[in-house]
Amino acid sequence: MTQPLYEAPSLDGIMPDLLFAQNLPSIVCSLVLDPQPGELVIDMCSSPGGKTNHIATLMQNKVCLLFRS
Repeated sequence: MTQPLYEAPSLDGIMPDLLFAQNLPSIVCSLVLDPQPGELVIDMCSSPGGKTNHIATLMQNKVCLLFRS
């Protein structure tokens, strides 16, 4: 991506315990993976955990996640 899809205000420091901003390519990789509830997913680069959290959400929290940060 060379141009933003839309302008958005900075979320830096706003509700850090509730929000975790991700860019579109980070979300697309979870969608391409298409994880299904009950599958085993190994995340080899999980720090800070945004993609891991997105994968668990897509799997309705019925997931076995192994991760290494």
